[in-house]
Order: sequence, then structure tokens, then C-alpha cells
Amino acid sequence: EYMVPAAYVWLEALPLTPNGKLDRKALPADTGLANDRIAVAPRNRHELQMTRIWQSLFNLDGLSIDDNFFELGGHSLLAVRLMAKIETDLGKRLSLAALFKAPTIEQLARLIEDESADEMWEPLVPLRITGSGPALFCVPGAGGQCHYLYHLAAALGSEHPVYAFQAKGMDGRTVPHASIGEMADCYVDLVLETQPEGPYYLAGHSLGGSVAFEMAKRLEASGREVGFVALLDAGMPSGVDASDAALTAQALRVLGHAYGREIVIEEEVLSGLAEEEQLHLIKPHLVELGLLREDAGLFMVRGLLNIFKSQFRMAYQPDGSRVEQVMFLQARERFDAAEQQVLDNALSQWKLLSIRPLACATVPGDHISMLNQENARAVAEVLQAWMMLEEPVSRSE
Repeated sequence: EYMVPAAYVWLEALPLTPNGKLDRKALPADTGLANDRIAVAPRNRHELQMTRIWQSLFNLDGLSIDDNFFELGGHSLLAVRLMAKIETDLGKRLSLAALFKAPTIEQLARLIEDESADEMWEPLVPLRITGSGPALFCVPGAGGQCHYLYHLAAALGSEHPVYAFQAKGMDGRTVPHASIGEMADCYVDLVLETQPEGPYYLAGHSLGGSVAFEMAKRLEASGREVGFVALLDAGMPSGVDASDAALTAQALRVLGHAYGREIVIEEEVLSGLAEEEQLHLIKPHLVELGLLREDAGLFMVRGLLNIFKSQFRMAYQPDGSRVEQVMFLQARERFDAAEQQVLDNALSQWKLLSIRPLACATVPGDHISMLNQENARAVAEVLQAWMMLEEPVSRSE
């Protein structure tokens, strides 16, 4: 069903680039048919309850049970509110990852009916499970939350299943991984459980790039084929030797920037507070960003911060072992020359770790915004093109 086109658009000719290839950017993006679609009304009690919840969240009437949460403009803060409303109104506690499995009213209602669908932390989240093409396994950057990778999964279209990892400790109870190697070991096991045979296509953003590279090393060392490991603006972490208070303050700055907010709580303020007082001070900021529910316990705040602190302390020094194909996607925008210098230094090292020539591409956005809804399409186009080529070539946007 997912392969049936939603609409057909007749063109006199397909637009071509100067070298004779299909110019996808010149294809009409809006058919004008979306507003003429027929809304499918709720068919049972749970679909009706879910529709009413969505109407209150999005302030929209005329919703269809096949409407997609993310395509309607849903974001992390709305997702937290949605899950809180589901628990309050329907008595069902679901994780945010449930939205990736069931992003429509119909699918969420079906999940509500499933008695086994209680909330649980999942280390591997299926962002998209359909598609006959090769799957892409993605490792997020510092903090280990995979939700921001949804736009990349959506932009890749229905051809490729997409899976993303969530860092250990996200449940607020388990102890986070202490090293890049530990993360790679854990994630390789999850990949093999999901896809026993290769080729494997891996991608890692920021710190996740080093994890993805280590995963590729382990897979190839075991005799398995890796199509490529794509490094998305990924430097090589050198590790930060700082106090817990300093790392907590840094984590809040990073989170604020990632979500377009400014969170400034100075190290001196945090170091003067007991841990529980710190968590009480920080929690409202995380709720505002949509990372936590208002009724979340302090152990959830502690878990998220512990992941950041653990990952900030991680250092990565390659042992010289190479993998078959490394790719590098670089964000065009930089905050300062120092940031670019760090990336240039890492790029010179990544080149030495690829048996085939390193393929590079430049995409719109900065280190964070390169994967937002507007720019993820450019990243997806590069990855799709590289998946189709035996000898990937460099390109720039």
C-alpha cells in the first residue's frame, strides 16, 4: 500500500541537469491535490478519542485518521503533550519512540488497543520500517536522542528502512556507556539482530560518526560487507576533562542551541547546589524543550544529563585500522574559524581510514540545522546517490 502514489502529475518532459541526469529539484513539489483529499473519519472509540486529542493539540478540524503527526508539523514538545494526554485521557503510557512506529491517528489508536504496548526504552528505534532498498542505521550525536533524525528518515522516502540508536541510560536507570568502543559493541549486536546479512549502511552525526566508524570496523572484521559509513559533520572527540557542574552547564547550552533556545545556568551556580537541587532547577528547562514530560521523575533528568556527561568525556583515537568506504557530509555554515579547523583536522584523519577514496559532500545548514526539516532532504539525496553507486563521488550543494 505504501508504494501506491498519492497523486500523478503529468509533465511534457522530465527536467534534466546540464549533464543529462534527472533534475529532481526542478520537479513540481506541490501538486495542489492535498487540499482536495477526502478525510477518513474515526471508525471506533479509540480513533475518535485520538482524533479529539489531536484536534486540541494542533487546533485543527477535519483531521483524517491517516494524517501523519510529523507532516502536520508535530515536534518534540507537542509529542510530549500528546503522550501526556494519552496517559491522562486513555490511561495508556507510551514512549515518544512509539510515534515513529505509529505516527498516524489510526496507528496510534491501534497501539492503544495493544495491551503489550506499555512504555519501554528501546535502544534501537525504527524511524521507518518499510522499503525494499537497503536499510540505513543512524547514530545520533551527543545526548543520544534520536528524534531529530526523523526528518532524514522522512526525506529518504519509502525506499529505505531507517533505524536510529538511543543511548544507554535514556531510561534514567541504566548506566550510560563509558566509551565509543562500548557503544559500538552494543550497537553492532542490535544491527545483527535486525539485519543478519549485509551489506550494511551506517551513518553517524557528530560524536555518532566515531561510533558508526567503529561499528563498520567490527562488521568488516567479522567478514561482513559494509556498503559505507557516512560521517555527518563528524569530528573526532578529544574528551573533556571537567567537573560534573561544568559538563552539565555545557549540556544545557548544547540542548538549548539544538532546540533554538538559550539555557544559561552557570557552572558556579550548579556547583553550589546539591544534586537534587540541581535537577529541580534544570527540569523545567527540559520540559520546555519537550525532552521530558512535566510529571517526569528527577531520575529521568539525571539519566539525560548523565548521558551527556559520559559522552563529553569520551575521547576517540583511531588505531589505524581502515574500512572499505568512508563518506563525509559537511555542513556549509560555521560559527567560527575554530570550529572549521577542528573539522578540517578530523577530515584529514578520516581520509586515511578509508580504503577507497573518501567521498565528500557539502550540504546546507550548520552542525545542527543540517538535519532539520528544511535541509535533511539535501542530506538524503546525497546518501541515496551514494547507495546507488559502486564508486561514490564527491559533490557540493
